[in-house]
Amino acid sequence: RYDGFFESELKPWDMAAGALIITEAGGLVGNYRGEEGFLESGEIMAGNPRIFAQMAQVLGKYSRQSD
Repeated sequence: RYDGFFESELKPWDMAAGALIITEAGGLVGNYRGEEGFLESGEIMAGNPRIFAQMAQVLGKYSRQSD
């Protein structure tokens, strides 16, 4: 099974509780590049470990994080 989610224009309080639940369940959470710092960027990407890297490859070019 492959599950993934992404959204932007969020505030930290919109993401914090959900990110904790996902990580406790074994999922991965990050910004669109798959990195930490999603609370500051306002963009979140979450998924199971089987698809997280592929999601980062697709969504990374849309990240608003600076290089």
